[in-house]
Amino acid sequence: MRRVLGGRALLAAALLAPALARAAGEELGGPLPVFAFAALRPLAAPPPPGSAFIAPESSLGAPAAVVALPPLLDNVSRTRATFRAGSVVVHVYGEKSRNKGDWFIGFAAEGAEPQFRNGHKMIHWTVLHRTVRFTAGGKSFSAYIQGDLSNRMQSRIVVSADDRSQPQSSWSVQEITDDGYESGAPVRLGGREFRLFYARDFDQDDDGAFAGYTGGRSIVLVAREQGRFTAFHWYESDVPRDGGVLAVSEKPAFADQQGAGPLLLGLRRTADDRLEIYDRSAAPVARK
Repeated sequence: MRRVLGGRALLAAALLAPALARAAGEELGGPLPVFAFAALRPLAAPPPPGSAFIAPESSLGAPAAVVALPPLLDNVSRTRATFRAGSVVVHVYGEKSRNKGDWFIGFAAEGAEPQFRNGHKMIHWTVLHRTVRFTAGGKSFSAYIQGDLSNRMQSRIVVSADDRSQPQSSWSVQEITDDGYESGAPVRLGGREFRLFYARDFDQDDDGAFAGYTGGRSIVLVAREQGRFTAFHWYESDVPRDGGVLAVSEKPAFADQQGAGPLLLGLRRTADDRLEIYDRSAAPVARK
């Protein structure tokens, strides 16, 4: 999403849409490699059905964590995977559209709005060579994904200046995955460390291009344990502001580990845009 930070997952915890491999496979007569962005996946997966209900605040005690949301907006775009466009630093990351779930690569020049290109249109593999272009810092760039069928996590995103005025930049899917996770805000709940992502949702048009932000935002929690990711997603609009707490008992939006248990939390937004997170595993909650 876009139910990545966001966002797998970020892959793996997140996958470049399986439909991509199917469509390209039809063109080439064989399957394409599936690209994983583990920590980014949570930003792309719709929330699983759960036993969510509004609980009275008094039944949950004090919040286990309180996080100011505005400073975190689009924090998945502030990764360590960067290149320079002249004097401008550009961050590279992955997100999915909300309406169709296609993977997009984001190019976020500092001080400017991110630019998104559909990953389907960036694949280089066997006879398929798809390249996208964008501008940053007044310079033109080309970008593609070089598939590695033997090790999908070592497939590489490659960016080069069209005027060849600077060295080519590239990152493996593994690097993008790890950088995506690290860009989240640390939150400790129930003895486990999570990363919190807060992102604007966007749609794509019928041609597969970025169609603009929807006005909605997503909240995602991601845990990484022994290299494996578990992610949980909520739309911000579903989280009550004052007056109540959204108590959730739901399975992960994505989990590398089979049988990952539900997350028992309460979520509430305050009038000054802070997110209060309650640990329901430590407090009884009366169902309505």
